[in-house]
Amino acid sequence: MSKMKEYFTNVNACNEPEVGSMVYNYYNGALSVDQVPRFEVHLIKCRYCEQVVVELDKMLTILNERSAKNSDVEFRLRPVVYRPPSAIK
Repeated sequence: MSKMKEYFTNVNACNEPEVGSMVYNYYNGALSVDQVPRFEVHLIKCRYCEQVVVELDKMLTILNERSAKNSDVEFRLRPVVYRPPSAIK
C-alpha cells in the first residue's frame, strides 16, 4: 500500500499522534481558536480520529437517552464540535 493511501485509510491508529491527542479536547470544545483548524484538517485525513469522534457522539447519545429515561429533569449533554460529512448518517 502506498504511503499516501495508508495515510487516508488506516483506521487502527492515528496518522499524526501529536495532533490526534487533541481529539477529546476538540470534541469537548476545549481547543484554542488556533488549534481547531489544525485539528479539523487532521480529522479530514485521519479515519482513526474521525471514528473516535463518531464513537464519542454515539456514547453521548446513549447517555442522553438514559438520562432522559431516568430523570424528571430535562438534561442534555451535547457536543460543541463540527462533524465531518462522513460522520453524519
